[in-house]
Amino acid sequence: VPVAAAPHGAEERGQQDGAGRRRVVFLDVDGVLNRLGSKAESVEGELVDLFCAIVRSTGALIVLSSSWRVHKKLVDKLAQTFFLAGVSDRMESTSISEWDVAEGKRDYSESVVDERCREIRTWLTDNPSRVETWIAIDDLPLSTADPFFAGHHIWTDAREGLTTAHVTQACSVLG
Repeated sequence: VPVAAAPHGAEERGQQDGAGRRRVVFLDVDGVLNRLGSKAESVEGELVDLFCAIVRSTGALIVLSSSWRVHKKLVDKLAQTFFLAGVSDRMESTSISEWDVAEGKRDYSESVVDERCREIRTWLTDNPSRVETWIAIDDLPLSTADPFFAGHHIWTDAREGLTTAHVTQACSVLG
């Protein structure tokens, strides 16, 4: 039976340091687990495999920062995908605000980037004792918009999605 995504703040399993902190991956889906021009609301197996290699290698907690987190159907689909890959017990999401459900959110305007940065920073602020180190994998220019993301942002190209070079970079940053 697939495990649904854990709610924000839920207890998780996986690798933790002696203080109970762990590695965290903030995950965008579109442009990371699928490529520009892919079938709508889908993920690509090859890209999911690359992502799961990061999670398996580092024991990281997945925190969904994608607009997918607003839609139960898409969260369930992703939870099923991660369940089948053996990493389903490690997923939460950033909080959902009224802004998230507003029309036109997915226009890649500056406000979308700023809001994504704010959501991730809020999660980190709300959970400092749970985080050893973290990265954000996203096709949005997070590290350009907010210097706080420098050294933590794995910036994908939406035409390519996640690559082996990104996996190497992610594992290196997460340790």
